[in-house]
Amino acid sequence: MIITKGYGGFQIVVRGFGGGYAFGPALAVNSFSSVLVDPLLNVAILQNTTKRIELIFENEYEVNFDPFQLTVKIYKPENTDVVFLNETYSSSSVNLKRKETGKFYIDFTGSSDMIGDYHVTWSWKDTQDSIDLWFGSHSATVVPLAVYNTFPYLRNQIDRAQKDLSNICGYTDFNLYVYLKGGLQEINRMPPNTSFSFIDYPWNLHQQLLVDTATFVGLQSQGLVAIDSDANYSLQGNAFVVDHWSKISSFMSMLQNRINEHLKQFKLSYLTRLSATKIERGPGFRQVGLFTASPSGTSFGSILGVR
Repeated sequence: MIITKGYGGFQIVVRGFGGGYAFGPALAVNSFSSVLVDPLLNVAILQNTTKRIELIFENEYEVNFDPFQLTVKIYKPENTDVVFLNETYSSSSVNLKRKETGKFYIDFTGSSDMIGDYHVTWSWKDTQDSIDLWFGSHSATVVPLAVYNTFPYLRNQIDRAQKDLSNICGYTDFNLYVYLKGGLQEINRMPPNTSFSFIDYPWNLHQQLLVDTATFVGLQSQGLVAIDSDANYSLQGNAFVVDHWSKISSFMSMLQNRINEHLKQFKLSYLTRLSATKIERGPGFRQVGLFTASPSGTSFGSILGVR
């Protein structure tokens, strides 16, 4: 996978190997008998902007070639019947274009009414006589402006290996989007339950709270990496220790305490606004209701003039 610098676009390399294809990473790929889909092959698109998604076909000698047939389909993952694009490349294609030999692209425009997650599926035949139809897929998410504007704050807090904010070092925009989405769910699930979305979340007052919860979600992922990669070796009195997890765990505990304290104040402020309103009813309300509901012709209802 190659992500071009800045907002230019997103490139995916499809490379042929021994009867199969590798779909995604452009470097350090081995031989595959089927299509490999990189789980991190995702695109974050700012609302009301366009991002180019480019597919590059290479043979085993890294020479570009045109597949015999190429189709792209974009749909909502929760409802595959709602298809936003389903197009097979031809010289008259409207959305799926050929840039040069082996290079095809679509320009994905995320309008304001398209905010959310999408699934992009590519399918192709390498030759006219091929009996195999190959598939590769990835996600594309149209991100609200408020979320996109929060990326630098979250990246500044969680990605300190990076010194230049214009150069992604550890986390892609899509990673940050997933962490913010998980952080918002953490905020909503703490009693009393709320149902904030990225659209109605109070960014001006509580942006840092969401950055903190997103950091916590991101550190869970980082913690798993640390557990898997930390080492502790000793031989003949010499010790070699790599221990990231205990440090991450300690920081997560501190961060959790801070989040809990801020969340209590946050929820209390909204509990006051959302508390039930006591309705004052006028005198005789129950009596009038009883007479009104009584069967027609009853004596007490007729005497009081209700019936």
